[in-house]
Amino acid sequence: MKGEARASLKLDTSHGNVGRDTGPIGKEPRKSKSSVKNRQAPPKRNKRKGRLSALPTLPLDVLYEIFAHLGPGDLLHLARTTKAFRSLLLTRRSLSLWKEVLDVSAANGDPVKPDDMSEIAWTALIFGKPWCTMCGGRTSNPVLWALQMRPCTACVLKHLYSDANRGLVSFGAPLTHVLHYPSPSLKTKRWQYAYRKTDYNGYRLKLQDLHARFPDEAKFEEQRGLLNQDLRRALDARGEWARACHARERAKEKDRSNEMESIRAQRLEDIKSRLRLQGFEDRDLDSLSFRHEPNVRASKPLTDSSWAKIAPGVTSCAECVRDHRLQRESLQRRKDREDVVGCAYLEFLKKIQSTTISFMPSLSVILGLPRISNAIRKDTPASNHLQRIVGDALALSWSDIVQRINKQALQLRYKVPDGWVRRSCTLRATPTLSVESTLRSLDLVSHVWTCGGCTEPHILYGLDALAHTSLLSGGELNSHISPSSRAHLAIMQLLALLGLDPEETTVGDMRRIANSKLFICPKCDHNRERPMLCHSWTSAVSHAGRSPHDGPFLGPAEFTLVKLDPLQERSALQRAWGCCHCTFHLKLATTRSEQHLQTAGPWPQLVELKQHLEQSHGIQEGVEGIDYFFNRQNPRAIEEKGIPVPTKDIVEAVELLEGTATEQNVV
Repeated sequence: MKGEARASLKLDTSHGNVGRDTGPIGKEPRKSKSSVKNRQAPPKRNKRKGRLSALPTLPLDVLYEIFAHLGPGDLLHLARTTKAFRSLLLTRRSLSLWKEVLDVSAANGDPVKPDDMSEIAWTALIFGKPWCTMCGGRTSNPVLWALQMRPCTACVLKHLYSDANRGLVSFGAPLTHVLHYPSPSLKTKRWQYAYRKTDYNGYRLKLQDLHARFPDEAKFEEQRGLLNQDLRRALDARGEWARACHARERAKEKDRSNEMESIRAQRLEDIKSRLRLQGFEDRDLDSLSFRHEPNVRASKPLTDSSWAKIAPGVTSCAECVRDHRLQRESLQRRKDREDVVGCAYLEFLKKIQSTTISFMPSLSVILGLPRISNAIRKDTPASNHLQRIVGDALALSWSDIVQRINKQALQLRYKVPDGWVRRSCTLRATPTLSVESTLRSLDLVSHVWTCGGCTEPHILYGLDALAHTSLLSGGELNSHISPSSRAHLAIMQLLALLGLDPEETTVGDMRRIANSKLFICPKCDHNRERPMLCHSWTSAVSHAGRSPHDGPFLGPAEFTLVKLDPLQERSALQRAWGCCHCTFHLKLATTRSEQHLQTAGPWPQLVELKQHLEQSHGIQEGVEGIDYFFNRQNPRAIEEKGIPVPTKDIVEAVELLEGTATEQNVV
């Protein structure tokens, strides 16, 4: 009967028989069970007892006395080890223990526990890194003090509302006056307002209760204001507490950082004391690369056993630092000796003829001369004795310098085309330390060259090509130097227009005669309403090289000579002018780090040099080539596009010129 009664309680839930009693049903078939004989007992394992296995067996008063000497974080980690410790430490009997250790922790600078949090929850919040206080997952996010949580990224979205949430608009007034808590956004890394969902839902329930109790809108708003005041006071108190927690946390982190730094400093001093016994110096051990070595930078006290482990690596690092220092010192001594050569070379340049400086090699070439190289080869500090030795070596190397210039001049002479004027000349090492006079045959203005190796095209006249090559480290002439046939044709036509002999006119003669002349190209379109372009003789040659006109360039009658006041050239702004009467232009020596300053320090501009001529030599109107010269190692800047001159001035000048030419029978 009992079986039937139990069976009658079961209902048939099939379609059409719901709630109908179907009567008793038969007994269920007995399930077969494995025989006891065939069942094998699981193997017994000997449980390994740990070091703390005896602690739970101790009396509680003894355990609490032991645990009282631990910190809150240690108790928390201990409670997470075994079930025995968890059941012992997470009971109400151990509440006094948690309060005691938290009071000691607060006295040591940790944040004070708020009244609305339990001791264990507060300990998990402060010392429970790196675990989320909501789900227990691992996280690297900081503690949000105002929200009293350390949430992971998933829990931020699960348990918090942001201020931009559209669901909060239904409350009417903004909640930031009663519920907001400042917290950093984990996505944008900026501070924003956030709400706990529990606070939000609680506030909503309280408002619903007020609506039910006070149907009148005025009464409701009054009671809501009182509620908001209470929440605001709680919010202010929590904000003040959160700021205090922030300050305590920063102070504790700073103290911890100072403690770690003091440990590192003591470790460094201990390592240095051991390495000093091996012969290392403090200037190597105080270097930044050695102090940042991982074994040296570690924040652990140095013991004899730890030193035995790290000694080989630390010693090897110290040896590398010492070797690098010795190498740097050797390089610095080498640079100092090269600077001595630069000073001696400056004094040597003052003894040679001023116009010869343009063909002298650079400091890098001088350093490669055999006598100079042997004088500074020994790794010794710079001294006055070394400067005298280098000066004597430079005087003895004058023949080598002349031989180098002669070799380049011979190569330049071989490049002169057959149709050009050619003269033979041999360069000799004269006692007057001058080379320009013996190379006069190569300084004809009709020898026009171009350098294809320069970033900007330059037209070089005469020995400008040789001076342009003198700064190269090798002894060969620059392979990019080539004759310019179109520029040669233009300069020949200009010489014919000026009535000058191509076989005798040098570059200096051409500058003295033609620098005060301006030329006009009649093939260019000249509009009387616009200024006309006039060219200096160098600009005229450049214009002929790029002129788009068909037919011959610059025939004898195609450029008209115009006598106008000459305009200042662009080369006057170049720092490449020297005095023929003294060594005013050689003020500073060239050092190894100032290779761009050519054979000496910065030269003066033309205005500065003319002031020097007037003040020091009483020369008011100096003449180029006689009173001052241009350092031909620098490509001379010209006005390639010509000089705009009013057309009426050009017409008057041409008419005046034609009348004068008719009277004097001058072409």
